[in-house]
Amino acid sequence: MPTGKKKILIADDDQDFSIILRFWLEDNGYEALVADNGSQVVEMALSERPDLILLDYRMPEGSGLVVLNNLKEFLKERMMPVIIVTGIKMHNLNELCKNAGANDFIMKPYEKAELLAKIRALLP
Repeated sequence: MPTGKKKILIADDDQDFSIILRFWLEDNGYEALVADNGSQVVEMALSERPDLILLDYRMPEGSGLVVLNNLKEFLKERMMPVIIVTGIKMHNLNELCKNAGANDFIMKPYEKAELLAKIRALLP
């Protein structure tokens, strides 16, 4: 049954992080789903059609960029916004992710207000 809430798919292999983020997103008026590996992200994106994906850069069964490429291939014109979330410090990683098709990028640890602003910018 549709809730009218925007649906966000959290894709992260850190289950504790995902659970906390899920409750926080729900407290902020979103419906939140969780996937913990790259294959599951693609499956859930196809079946659940989230409005946005928070995609960890490093996960089992497909890095964030591999998952992003798979999503673009399967979803084509119905691609939802993707924010890459990572704790990896690598030169030009933000640029690399955006060139691969990510809509935005945020480093862990992040301020919740910053993440919420990025989500709201993509889900008006």
